[in-house]
Amino acid sequence: MKINEEFKDLIDELTEKEWEDWCLSWFDKDFFTETYNNWEDETKLEEIENLKEIIKNRK
Repeated sequence: MKINEEFKDLIDELTEKEWEDWCLSWFDKDFFTETYNNWEDETKLEEIENLKEIIKNRK
């Protein structure tokens, strides 16, 4: 799966609270996804891992 597709899928899985906890509550998800496309791949991969951890640790 492409990095951007994986990221978008993970973002779509986040609850509103998880989104806020990820410290991006001031971003609209669509706007953020567009901005994210300009990130370096290494940064994207780090954030994908962070998102996976958030989802994995749901209570």
